[in-house]
Amino acid sequence: MSTHKLSNITVLEFKRFLKQQGLRKIKTSKGRGGHGKWAKEAMQRPITIQTHIDPVPEFIVKQVLRTLNMSRKDFFKLFLSIPLLGLAQNHFEGFIYDAKTKEPLPFVHFIYEGNKGFISNQKGAFLFYSTRDQTK
Repeated sequence: MSTHKLSNITVLEFKRFLKQQGLRKIKTSKGRGGHGKWAKEAMQRPITIQTHIDPVPEFIVKQVLRTLNMSRKDFFKLFLSIPLLGLAQNHFEGFIYDAKTKEPLPFVHFIYEGNKGFISNQKGAFLFYSTRDQTK
């Protein structure tokens, strides 16, 4: 039985997953609404995600998996294979999971250079920004 939850996926991570699956953003709503449409050639209709609600609601993730004809198990195999590094060269983000139980590990402390660091949140997520000096 999988312990991964479809309800803890951030909008940024979900967009990266959609890109990994060969989809591209075809439309973003203007003004109020906060929806984005994604598609690829073989699809009969586009996928719409709510970009103003973070994390992505579980029912949206399930709907996307049905549209992509993908099982939950296959989704997590692919989703967890996405690199943790962010889009910019000076930040990275990800989740910390227990290796055996696959449960998120909250409030994990990362310490580097002796006195610098950051902590994962209650869901095991972290986001780290480095300064230019630290990336050299």
